[in-house]
Amino acid sequence: LFSLLFSILAFSQNFYETKWNKVAESYSEGLYKSTLPLIIEIQNQAIKDGNDAQLIRSLKAEFAITKDTKDDVKNDLSSVFFAKIENTEKLLKGENLLLFQILKMEFVNDYFSQNSWKISQRTNSDNGRLSEIELWTKLDFKNFFNKEFAYFETKNAELKKIKLEKFSPIFEGDRDFQFYNTLYEWKTNQFIKYLRSNYIFTNDEQEINDAKIISLYDQLIESNSGNSKLYFQHQKINFKAEKSLIKDKLPELQTLLNSNVNGDYKIFIAHDIANILNGKKERKNAVELIRKVKAEYPTSKFLNNIVNLENTITRPSIKLQYQHNIEPEKPIHLVAEHANISQLKLEIFKIDDLNKNLKFIRGLEYFGIGEYDYYENVGIDEKIESKLIRTETISLPNLGDFLTKKTALDLKPLERG
Repeated sequence: LFSLLFSILAFSQNFYETKWNKVAESYSEGLYKSTLPLIIEIQNQAIKDGNDAQLIRSLKAEFAITKDTKDDVKNDLSSVFFAKIENTEKLLKGENLLLFQILKMEFVNDYFSQNSWKISQRTNSDNGRLSEIELWTKLDFKNFFNKEFAYFETKNAELKKIKLEKFSPIFEGDRDFQFYNTLYEWKTNQFIKYLRSNYIFTNDEQEINDAKIISLYDQLIESNSGNSKLYFQHQKINFKAEKSLIKDKLPELQTLLNSNVNGDYKIFIAHDIANILNGKKERKNAVELIRKVKAEYPTSKFLNNIVNLENTITRPSIKLQYQHNIEPEKPIHLVAEHANISQLKLEIFKIDDLNKNLKFIRGLEYFGIGEYDYYENVGIDEKIESKLIRTETISLPNLGDFLTKKTALDLKPLERG
């Protein structure tokens, strides 16, 4: 009996892994909608197995696809999905049910955000059944959220005891998930999203909500440490800046970066600071900060974004502008717009029969011959018949400040012909 039970469990686990791997492969190829049959297959098997985690994960994946589907022939795709949500809720119990109810609010909020323009045109208030969500008015959505969040207020003590880590497969691909420790924190995240809605609430209500949101962030900050504390502090600063509750978020971010709270989440804070400095053309300071943070957290999994920003700032670039008509035996005037380059090597070729070789100059019809830049908008095919007549090596000022400069250049005249 034990052997049979083990075989069944092994089969089920292998089934889910195989199917999700196929889903991931299709995602990587950009074939999102074609994964829906696979996801429904996982869903049906999960119901048969009584596997709550796989059922919830499959519904989350299904919603990610259906909410962006445009070819809704019967105009009921969302109602069909939310009817499934209502039915699934009846199958779950305990912690899984609480998680699912919070995810249900996430689904409804996403649907509302994406369809608010259609919702604004509805006038007849419905009975609030999820299976008829495509008939809901703005008031129906507000009533739904108020009722759900009031219910969860009674569950706060229970939610604070439920660790979110056990549900990590359900949230695969969600970067911010790792900074939430309990189901209470994830619920609070959904509540903040709701309170931030500019469409549901009046201006007066939004002012009250802003104060409530800051209070919620303060609670999350107080109850956390390390990366999670830094994450919520960061979110609070961004929110206050968005609402113009602070004049300049740069000093706030710098204070947070230099705080005594430890954690490699500081890489994200440094990224925001460096991005602001880059926008202010203080690129040397931005690069110094990036390199300092890279040295502090050399093995962090969060380094990728900040490395990409560093590469963007330090990437060599050059764009040349020159006269369209160059007279023989007169100096050639050029302007080089350049960054992070100290030397330019310029090769001048002669084409004896231009008409014969025009077909080898790509992009000419769009960009003309007056400008050539490092993006290679205009390029020369190797098949062109030409001969090298001169090579110029030109020094360019590079102050190491990563700023773009313009330098006027004069080249020796070309001989006639």
